[in-house]
Amino acid sequence: MKIYNGKNKSVYRLYDKPLGTGGEGAVYEIENDSQHVAKIYHEAKKFDTEEKRQTLRAKIETMISMNIRTTIDGVLRIAWPQDILFENGKFVGYVMPKVSTPYKIFHVTRDDRTKIFPNYTWKYSVQYAYNLSWVVWYLHMNHIIIGDMNMNNIAVDKTGRVVLIDCDSFDIRNPRTKVRYKCEVGLPELLAPELQAAGEVKNGNFTAESDDFSLAIHIFRLLMNNADPFGAKVVGINVNSQTAFNINSSIINGECPYFRRIPNKAVPDWAPKLDLLPADMIAAFDRTFNYTQTTILTSAKRRTTAEEWNRLLLQYAKPEPNPALKTCPKNPSHVYPAHHTSCPFCKNAAAAGKKGFLNKMKGLFGIS
Repeated sequence: MKIYNGKNKSVYRLYDKPLGTGGEGAVYEIENDSQHVAKIYHEAKKFDTEEKRQTLRAKIETMISMNIRTTIDGVLRIAWPQDILFENGKFVGYVMPKVSTPYKIFHVTRDDRTKIFPNYTWKYSVQYAYNLSWVVWYLHMNHIIIGDMNMNNIAVDKTGRVVLIDCDSFDIRNPRTKVRYKCEVGLPELLAPELQAAGEVKNGNFTAESDDFSLAIHIFRLLMNNADPFGAKVVGINVNSQTAFNINSSIINGECPYFRRIPNKAVPDWAPKLDLLPADMIAAFDRTFNYTQTTILTSAKRRTTAEEWNRLLLQYAKPEPNPALKTCPKNPSHVYPAHHTSCPFCKNAAAAGKKGFLNKMKGLFGIS
């Protein structure tokens, strides 16, 4: 056992073997406490100077003082710091709620989701999107910026629930002193264009609007069967796959093929048609992803907010029977918005198969 002290004379006994280890620290179970875990930072990587130790300690203490609710309606939503940890009088980590699910949002936006969730349908995508937008909205209401909305920082379970983890990277402002503790990391494929184009990630210039951009990418991937809004196939020229799928430069340049005609790029054949979605959702994505290099800064204020997304998704996230959703009579795993008169997933699969066959024939006869 490893023994650490918290505030108010509390003592925590941690098991020797960590539950998991990351770049910043390791997470340990706490003896006689099944509801919480402890994150202990890697000393050499995180605290190479005493100033960094004291700054992070001040940030965690600020977060604890903010009294953010971790559970809503009895469901864990945010793995927010609950107590601070010391070893021999030195700050070393913090206590947070335990997240039981092993799955992250990339399991439903980047992998074959049916491997983990055999009965997965579009209604689950809506549930994840709805719950994620709610948590982001809740944090924004409390003047908290997430910043790094990395896929590894969003845990999901098999019911559509979402939990935000690694909250110590959030962009926090002390409500009393106004001191700001900036988020200084971010995954480029999820970052707003104004952060990437100006190299602002290191300067920590994250905003609610940059969160809204990252949120919209997650929601798009969920609702559009893993398609990325800035992912495209290259047409008309011969380029290597690395150039073809450079998501970062596409974000910087505003090259979203779903809303703008992009030279030599098009929506991938396998991706659902945009009309899978109802008109109000299409308009919401348009406000976020339809911009150019010259309109990056002005377009940020037009982005659909977390609150707006939450309200848009609500009618589709309600329990079944839900009149806003239909189920395909031929394939019960195909659930879709009720504005369709026939199954869009069957239609898309048929169109993709026909296109693949035609492309194969062209290749056999040397036709480009």
